[in-house]
Amino acid sequence: MSERKKINRINFLLIILIVLFILVTVFYVINNNKSVNTIANIENISNNELINNTLENILVDNTTDNTEMSQEELDFYSEEVQSLFPITGAFPTASLSYISRLRNIEKANIDNDTILKLAFSKVTKDDWSSSYESETEQLSIDGDILDKYVRQIFGDIDYKKDNFNNEDIKYDNSISGIYNISYNEEENKYYININTGDVDESIIEFLYPKAVKKSNSIEITIHPIYIKNFGEVQDEEGNTAFSYIVYKHFNFETNSFVSRITDTINEIWQYNEETGEEEYNKLIQGIQEKDLETYVLIYNYNKDTDKYEFSSLISR
Repeated sequence: MSERKKINRINFLLIILIVLFILVTVFYVINNNKSVNTIANIENISNNELINNTLENILVDNTTDNTEMSQEELDFYSEEVQSLFPITGAFPTASLSYISRLRNIEKANIDNDTILKLAFSKVTKDDWSSSYESETEQLSIDGDILDKYVRQIFGDIDYKKDNFNNEDIKYDNSISGIYNISYNEEENKYYININTGDVDESIIEFLYPKAVKKSNSIEITIHPIYIKNFGEVQDEEGNTAFSYIVYKHFNFETNSFVSRITDTINEIWQYNEETGEEEYNKLIQGIQEKDLETYVLIYNYNKDTDKYEFSSLISR
């Protein structure tokens, strides 16, 4: 083979090697870029998920915070709360028999009798004072007065003006505060017969009342205590006092007290010299909220009337 042919062959081989090198280099660069892009994509996906999760957490946290911020504790004795809470009138004065006899109810299925009783529990002395003649005479109120209280508690609700009484919620054989009411359609008046009975009877009080306003509702919570009066007793020195025991529950069906929660006490109220006010007996003050029955009255906001209306009562 001539020298010239050898040189040409070597040059051809070199060209082939250079082309192969270039091809290998290009292949490597392309694959490397794909790997980098893949890793970048994975990192982007992970970062996006992280961002999304973080946003979701922020939203959840904000939602929780907003929910908590939308809850406002109200003064139980404020006009706003007392206008909704039924037991504020004069019949009977401080008895919670109406509510403590009730169990879970909804506005949608509340009966006519309960509507009338709860509305009547807001009737005040001023509402009937003009009809007073003597203790033996009937009292009366205008039908529009009771209707006003019905609307104040329930808003727009269908009900019938009718006769009603509270004899079915007689508490511990007490006839004090028992009434029957007859409705005169022609006069649009309710005539009221009240049995005053004895003053010192077993009573129902409530502890830890509170009211909370949420975004679209007001919840009023009370915890009844059932105080049985065992009558007068004398100590060793001959002093006379009443004897009471506080219970967690009263069974209206069997007319019996259930679940004693205090020892015998000789007074329900006592004078606090430091504050100059009457307060519950120390044993009553020591009763824990968690050991009592709970009644929650829920009022939903009606945007059409711009008012809160009774929605349900939950007892537990």
